[in-house]
Formats: sequence, structure tokens, C-alpha cells
Amino acid sequence: MAGYRFLMRYYDSGDKIYMFGFSRGAFTAKFLARMIHTVGLLCKGNEEMVPFAFRLYQRYLAGEIEDYMIEREIKKAQEDASGCSPADGEEELLAPPLAAESALDDEGNPVQPRKKKRHGRKFKKARNEITAFSNTFCRKEKIIRRGKEVESNIKVYFLGIWDCVNSVAVLERKTPVPVPVKGTAHYVRHAVAIDERRVKFKPALLAQDVRCKGSKDEDIKEVWFPGCHGDVGGGWPAEEDDAHEVASTMSIWQRIKSFWTTDKAKEASHDVAKDPFQMSDLALAWMIREVEIVGQKDPAAAVKWCNSVNGFKRRFKKRKEQALRGRIHDSLQFSSGTGFLPSCFGILWFAGGWKMMLIIIRPTTTATMKTLV
Repeated sequence: MAGYRFLMRYYDSGDKIYMFGFSRGAFTAKFLARMIHTVGLLCKGNEEMVPFAFRLYQRYLAGEIEDYMIEREIKKAQEDASGCSPADGEEELLAPPLAAESALDDEGNPVQPRKKKRHGRKFKKARNEITAFSNTFCRKEKIIRRGKEVESNIKVYFLGIWDCVNSVAVLERKTPVPVPVKGTAHYVRHAVAIDERRVKFKPALLAQDVRCKGSKDEDIKEVWFPGCHGDVGGGWPAEEDDAHEVASTMSIWQRIKSFWTTDKAKEASHDVAKDPFQMSDLALAWMIREVEIVGQKDPAAAVKWCNSVNGFKRRFKKRKEQALRGRIHDSLQFSSGTGFLPSCFGILWFAGGWKMMLIIIRPTTTATMKTLV
């Protein structure tokens, strides 16, 4: 809730909120953005009410989960009764039995009537509580809706996330699956890793309910980038040599050594401007360009960049090919992630504990054992 408190203290009327996050931080940023728009942003001086606002949002999500589970059970029962099961994502596109023949779209096709979604008692109760809480204690902003000026909860202006995952133990059980992206932010940009294969890093893609009309004030874009989780969001040390050339020129001893150990830099870079470009710079350059495009639409809401961004853009333009030929750090391949030896220690500890390790490693001093922990 530190992010919520920060916005509550420093937000002024008319400010534009930009949020960015990577991995679990991206999921947290998306969660916070939806909470702000759903519950509202408390006025200054009401910090003691932040935990209560969070509990209200939890009850609201619990109602959404209940509705989702009931709807899924109803669909499953209908499919079992009919003896046919539509493919994933097709059930929302199926036409209801009766169509309004008098209503036609732009192409002359009949417009199917929309079925109004029914909510359970838990969801309705939580929604009413949030509405009363928001109208009483939270700040509002004026927006134009259907040609009229109305008051609404504060909404995040730009949400930029890199490879969002839902492996957040505290939050992942509180959100329905899939999480609708509508109502998250005016502009949402998501850079996703296409080569990631680990289950715990499965991307939490933006799922827009196809039965809802697209909102005119929301611009959502999701783009896939080459590489794994860290190759999109960053974190791997920059490498001087070309990854393809290094792999082809490795000796037999180097290959054996890379199998047993982990190849990582010993310390962080001292001068980022001199580091070679890598795959994560592709997603970074794309996100910077998207922020600039959004700023061009509304100059008053544009981000004020520092000089280092201009330097990055100049260097990236000259050496973009270097980033495209960067190394893909696939942790499920040998010599790419944690070495075999540390993993072997973990397996031995699980199977036989310290006794098994004592038999195989035979440490002679207590200091040797401490280095293994």
C-alpha cells in the first residue's frame, strides 16, 4: 500500500499518473491502478483509512470471483446438456437463440441483443459499499461522458508494464481469472516475452471482455518481444561479445564448465552508457516511444524527460543491430541459468538432507559447510 499512500499524499487535481512495472511489480502496478479507479483515491490526511479501502476492494474482488465461478459452472452445465463444447474464447462470441432482425449493423448483418450480466448478492453489496465510501472520502475528477460533464474516480493516465506475471502470492488469489483490463488506465502498454517457458513466469495477458464495447477513452496495446523474462524487462548483465559467435567458438572444457556453473557478472556496470545493447533495450526503446506518442496527443500531460534519455536514443539508433543479435537467456537450457551443481545440492537436500551431502561432498571443516548454505 506504499504506492497508494504516495499518490494520496502528493496527487493534486489535474495531475496525470504514470505507472511502470516489471514482472511481479507489473502485476502490482496493474492491481493498484484498478484499485484506484474502483475504490477511489483518498483525500490527504486519511492514511488511517487505507487498510479499510484495501479490504473493501478485496470484498469487491471476492464478489467478482464468485460471479465468475457461477457463470463458468452454468456454461459447463449447458455444454454438458447440449453435448458440444465450444473452443476457448468462442463462448462469448456465440449468438443467442433469438436475434433482433430489425436491428442491423453497418454491414447489414443482424445485431445480436446483449445479455445483461447478472451479479450475485456478495458483489452487489461490495459495490454499494465502495460507491458510498468513494463518494464520501475520495477525490473526484471531471470527465465527459455521453456529452455531459460528470464526476468520476481518479484514473491512471498511463500504465507501462514489462512481462507482467501473476505469481504474487498475496494478490493472485484475490483477482478473478481473467482480469478484465477495462477501467485500468487511459493508456496501457504491455511488453511480453515470447520465449519464456517457465510456469511461474507465465505472462498475465490483458484479457478484454469481447462482449463489452471498446471504451473511447482507453487505448490498450500488447506487443510480443523476443527473449525470455529477463530479456524483456532487464536484469541480465550486458555482454561484449556476440552471443552467436561465443556459442560457436566455445571449447569442450568451456562447455563442461558452463554446464556445472552459472555464468553471471560479479558486479554491476560502472558506466551504463558504455555497455553494449541487449534484447531488453528493444522493449525499453518501444516503451519510450509509446510514452512520447501519448505525450504528443496531449502536450500538457507529456513526460518531461532528462538528458540521459536523449543519449540512450542516439546510441540505440546507431547500434540497434547489436540489441537484435543479443543473447536469449533461456533458464531451461544448459549454461543459461543456474548451474547444475547448485541445483544438485537442492535435490540432495530434499532427498536425504545433510547426511546425503556429507556422504558425497565430505566437508572437513565447519567453514566449508557454511559456504554451501
